[in-house]
Amino acid sequence: MAADAGVDFVSFMVPKTIWKDDDAYDWAELDEMCDEVLAANPKALLIPRIKLETSGWWAKKYPDDVITYADGTKGPAPSIASRHYREKACRFLDAMTRHLCEKYPDRFAGIHPAAQNSSEFFYWDTWTKPYFGYDPSTKAAFKAWRRRHGRPEANVPTLAERKLDIFSSPTLADPVKDRVLVDFRLYLQEEMADFIAEVAATCRRASGGKKLVVIFYGYQWEFAGHARGAGTAGHYGVKHLLDKAANDLDILCSPISYQDRAWGQTAPAMNAAETVMRHGVLWLFEDDSRTFLDPDKAARKQEGVSMDLAQTRQVLLRNTAQAIIRGFGCWWMDLPACGWYMDSRLWELMTRLEPFDRAMLGRERPFTPEVAAIVDEESMMYLSLGRLSSLFVGAPRAAYGRAGAPYGQYLLADVLEKPLDAKLQIFQSAWYMTPEKIAAIQAQRAAKPGVTRVWCWAPGYYLSPGGKDLDGIEKLTGFKGKALAPTTGNAATTEEGRRRGLPESLATNETRPFVDLFGVEASDAETWARFEDGTPAIAVRKNTFGGNEVFLGTPACPPELVRALEDLAGVHRYVKDGRAAVWAAEGWLSAMADEQGGRVTFDTGVAGPVTDFFTGKKIADGPVFTLDMAPGETRLFEFAPRPGTRNPEPGTRNQMRRLRGVTGRLCQRGR
Repeated sequence: MAADAGVDFVSFMVPKTIWKDDDAYDWAELDEMCDEVLAANPKALLIPRIKLETSGWWAKKYPDDVITYADGTKGPAPSIASRHYREKACRFLDAMTRHLCEKYPDRFAGIHPAAQNSSEFFYWDTWTKPYFGYDPSTKAAFKAWRRRHGRPEANVPTLAERKLDIFSSPTLADPVKDRVLVDFRLYLQEEMADFIAEVAATCRRASGGKKLVVIFYGYQWEFAGHARGAGTAGHYGVKHLLDKAANDLDILCSPISYQDRAWGQTAPAMNAAETVMRHGVLWLFEDDSRTFLDPDKAARKQEGVSMDLAQTRQVLLRNTAQAIIRGFGCWWMDLPACGWYMDSRLWELMTRLEPFDRAMLGRERPFTPEVAAIVDEESMMYLSLGRLSSLFVGAPRAAYGRAGAPYGQYLLADVLEKPLDAKLQIFQSAWYMTPEKIAAIQAQRAAKPGVTRVWCWAPGYYLSPGGKDLDGIEKLTGFKGKALAPTTGNAATTEEGRRRGLPESLATNETRPFVDLFGVEASDAETWARFEDGTPAIAVRKNTFGGNEVFLGTPACPPELVRALEDLAGVHRYVKDGRAAVWAAEGWLSAMADEQGGRVTFDTGVAGPVTDFFTGKKIADGPVFTLDMAPGETRLFEFAPRPGTRNPEPGTRNQMRRLRGVTGRLCQRGR
């Protein structure tokens, strides 16, 4: 069915049993799987997913080179810090890549190395046993990392130093008192990124640079709420990886976020996809949505997804249209290999989307939305807990997706190097801001004076090397900061806030207080909402260059707040009234109504006909038109592009040529 729909890329998981011993491999099962795919579709382009774990022999043979927990117990996975393991893993990949190039020269399209937890390059047992790092290799590597960074050697932090109370301990580590703990988190990110770079370089060399290299990595928004801090995962070394190894990578990928992905919701990305694309690497969505064919009806109901064929098609259209508009690749994955996609009516959607896909491959420039969500990987290493950061980093994506305008996701280090044109820039994790970073932001204020910048939670709270400093909030944002007594973070909107469209109250639904929230000093006219003690929770002020600085101290972030910020910034909202998640670029607009449906008023921004992509019929004269949408209904419209949207940015055409060479819709075949 995939082949009939023009989908020839096929990805499949290769069992780890083919790696028999140090330098002993058996390709028989790998070849059998390749032959099975080619028997079904002789034109298939193979992208095997290769596990870099072993079937158990490594842990038995090298017990010191496996992941080790604080209590001395050992996990089954090799230690990423073990150079012995990394050498053997790369030798295995080299041999496999050369074998596939020789046996399937025209059908072997790329290789997808996979390692650690769920084969996605985050540390083994990240979710259940986060206190790892006590094997000899990690201990030695961390000491070496400290030396390379000009600091005295230090031991891996103890369990007592890492295990904190979720309700009473500070969420943010102290950059002076907790220096070793923060350094260990920074080290974990670099160690994982360096391993990925070695793996990618191995695959590139072994294939003579002729096959795709695909890697799961970079879930910055998804791990933001990890109970023991985002640094546990190892997924915050993306900028380090791109700077080191972008030329050896073709595709970075992740599943669609598991937050807000249900029918009628927004399906956000886990990652700084736009930053990855700005470095010439394709981002790819793994769409492992449960379909109506999933026999586990209880799981489908719990996840709120695809209870029938119509809902499945709506979810897949929403997801695939977003990927095409943002310039991603995508594949559909039958996660348990039980026939989730065994229905030609699903694959028909791929066939019908082909003209849309091809039209967007001819786009003049990358996806450049007017709203940018920005995360700082370095700041995320100061998180000791995830209860509060999940509300400031991960959860707001649901509001961004419902606010009426498309948004992009970026890393702060990337934005500081190459400023964005986005009118609304939301800095979700900018609490570790050195004087150099603040100076770069100030230079961008002068160069792009019309930007509205939103500063969340504790912006600039840390200034190296002095440690925690409330004055840092003022140096970065212009607002004098104030530490609050423990509070749930609930806020009441002011008359100005209500005039801007905010609801009467901003509630977090938390019953236990947070110990480290902040407010600011602001005039009544500048204040949109106040905490329960009267301290401004949301405040807006013009900077000296004419742009807006916004302090956002409450963790409550409803769509109405984001819409108000978009209007403040002059962002074009494609949804003027009603509830729908939208993505738009270069004369294309996709929209999914929420679970209730209802009347939605759209605004394309330009006069001219608006046509339904699937029927080809004109449905309205733009720019403004209104539709009655059924619950979860998903539509795709074509209209004249807004002025200026087809003028390429300098230096982007080569990037787009590279993307055209690798963009494709892939079918993930579970096994």
